[in-house]
Amino acid sequence: MKTIKTLAILASGVLFAGVAHAQNFTQPALTGPGSLNIKAAPTTSTTAGPYDRAGYANQSYVEQTGSNQYSKVDQAWRNGNAGGNSANLIQARNSGNMEMRAFQDQTNIATGKAGGNAMYLEQRGDGDVAAQYQYGSDTRGKIVQRGSDRESAFQSQTGYSNDAEITQTSNANVAQQVQRSNGGNALSGHDNYVRTTQGGIGYNWSVTDQRGSNNTAIVTQQ
Repeated sequence: MKTIKTLAILASGVLFAGVAHAQNFTQPALTGPGSLNIKAAPTTSTTAGPYDRAGYANQSYVEQTGSNQYSKVDQAWRNGNAGGNSANLIQARNSGNMEMRAFQDQTNIATGKAGGNAMYLEQRGDGDVAAQYQYGSDTRGKIVQRGSDRESAFQSQTGYSNDAEITQTSNANVAQQVQRSNGGNALSGHDNYVRTTQGGIGYNWSVTDQRGSNNTAIVTQQ
């Protein structure tokens, strides 16, 4: 019997409705190590502006401390769903001048499974880049980058009741995680769990691709 672990998601305290302030956001490269394309999930129809809120009952919290930090959050709904997405994004550092980039994209779509999507993204290293995508429902994703510099994390989740987590605590690590269906219905993949932890002296590479349902993968690089 497989036990699905639940990721801790920071509760949203601030709602953004519209543009908070103008930023020249550059979307991070979407193809990580290996041959997988992180944009495996269907894309949402986005509009101009760093913060997009389509549908209703979405929650978004963005905190930026420092300089040269760029973020973009897209939240949408399809098939008559109410939304119910929660996205939290924190960029903070005390030194360094390399650009930090973060991208979050959530679409809550009718899958016969109740519950919205939740994601948490934290960057504290100079030159970090991270991208998260969720397309489905009742999905949880978490990326934490607390190394010194140049951490890269890419995460794509398609389906429902999936959990994914990346933690990077050194420097120049690259991690990519994909959860998707094994052909047929794009939303048929469910109840998958993946966790990648990268530490040590850094310069670790990891690619994880889960196709289908009820898969568990734990990768530790120290």
